[in-house]
Amino acid sequence: MDQFVEVPATAGIKFMLTSGDPEKRYIIEAKGGGGVAWIDYDGDGFPDLFLVNGTTFEQWRRGDSPRSRIFRNNGDGTFTDV
Repeated sequence: MDQFVEVPATAGIKFMLTSGDPEKRYIIEAKGGGGVAWIDYDGDGFPDLFLVNGTTFEQWRRGDSPRSRIFRNNGDGTFTDV
């Protein structure tokens, strides 16, 4: 029996982590950013998902870095991007 089942798409979680440029392999850039936290930001008793995104130096310089996202737990196994 599987301990973990991958369900982000059916749960409504669509997120792509950006964390450096794998072709250049700059260690500082590749290690910067990214994270995850469970918080109840709306106080409804259901843990909501906060995903912290990283960026590349080029994106940061241009001002178009990917955004971090909060997904509200709907209480039924699905999440809404807020």
